[in-house]
Amino acid sequence: MANRGGVEGAERIVMDRLTEKIIGAAIEVHKVLGPGLLESAYEECLAHELSLANICFERQVPPADNLQGAPARLRLSAGFLS
Repeated sequence: MANRGGVEGAERIVMDRLTEKIIGAAIEVHKVLGPGLLESAYEECLAHELSLANICFERQVPPADNLQGAPARLRLSAGFLS
């Protein structure tokens, strides 16, 4: 079995199950809402789906190493972090 990013055995199984649940939640949101809405609508609904699935997450998390002195409009954030 190939080693994916240092994750092995039971930890890999847990990560695979979590990944499956997150992708399933995103697919469910898209099936219900369809295409064409603002990102904020999908974000709100995905947060609800992740909560229903008992997945811990944070929203709009800024990366630890933002570019120093970059204008706020250029700073990036992770939409969701689980």
